[in-house]
Amino acid sequence: MTASNLLKSPSTLSVAHQSTANLSEEEKMAWLRLIRTENVGPITFYQLLHRFKNAFDALKRLPKVAQSAGRRKPLLIPSLQETEAIYRTYQKKGIHLLASREPAYPQALRALHDAPPLLSAKGSLELLASESFSVVGGRNASALGRETAYNWSKILGEAGLTIVSGLAEGIDTQAHKASLPTGTIAVLANCINKPYPLENTRLYEAIADRGLVISEAPLGTEPQASLFPRRNRLISGLSWGTLVVEAAAKSGSLLTAHYALEQGRQVFVVPGHPQDPRSRGGNRLIQDGATLCMEPQDMLDARPTHRVAEETLTYDKTALEDTAVAKAREKILPLISKSPTPIDNIQLLAQTDPALTRAALVELTLAGLIQHTPSGQVFRVA
Repeated sequence: MTASNLLKSPSTLSVAHQSTANLSEEEKMAWLRLIRTENVGPITFYQLLHRFKNAFDALKRLPKVAQSAGRRKPLLIPSLQETEAIYRTYQKKGIHLLASREPAYPQALRALHDAPPLLSAKGSLELLASESFSVVGGRNASALGRETAYNWSKILGEAGLTIVSGLAEGIDTQAHKASLPTGTIAVLANCINKPYPLENTRLYEAIADRGLVISEAPLGTEPQASLFPRRNRLISGLSWGTLVVEAAAKSGSLLTAHYALEQGRQVFVVPGHPQDPRSRGGNRLIQDGATLCMEPQDMLDARPTHRVAEETLTYDKTALEDTAVAKAREKILPLISKSPTPIDNIQLLAQTDPALTRAALVELTLAGLIQHTPSGQVFRVA
């Protein structure tokens, strides 16, 4: 079993994917409290939901679980009053809050082991059920690069694809503008009610009115560099394929492409002149195996005949004894260093039951002793 398989086992995805039914207001607010709790990210969220069966019980057990794993300070959990106020703010602003097991949640994202438990959305939710394709590239794009992004996005949109991008200047902007009449989704790194960059405020408003804007960031979250990799992961995760148009050697678009490959999606690149630094990253992707595209038809010919499948997993109802988790935790913590380590390696070295390994990692995460990387590795922070 690989590290990703360990993450994709029942305790990670079964709660999110075992059914698709709308949550009640009380359930959704409990989900909101849980995902906004200190040290709780998507992977930890699903693990907690699995272990304690629902968000209500998970919230009750969190303080004791964190304390038993070595946390000294109280875990910061949003209050009921604070959470309800936030929830009502979403409603007042006309922002949809979608839980990962609700029917309106995008199927392609639901297939990811670290799918956002809650996704905020503004605009036409119908686009989340459409066939999506990402177009990304450099902010400092050339005139030819911008023209290519616009023309190709227009053709792909007219062929029935919803174009996904990140609302950045340059290539993203052209992709959104071209596909606005046919369907476009903008993914933000910051909160959904603050357009970024400000230069694209009118485009943001047009997309919110005629397309769709989505984000997993809490209301009030300002743009910051640490949030953009996660945004890029959602861009690729929404789509069956990603097109890169002009990406420099250190472009964020390369990260989007790498995430796409990690997620089992296709990557396409418009080749550029070898002496143009704006194309160096994209050309390198081609060298590494990405598909070179000469025209939009190249992507349409590679269009999959089926949609991204959701994980179908058996829900493991085996109860875990706290003492057994504690013993596993004692074995596992010394095996984790400050360098990212695949969970699968830790599993093999610890020789513990996979369910106990996952539970122990959750407790160590809540205690603030370890953190997870997007690729499913863990490293020690304290």
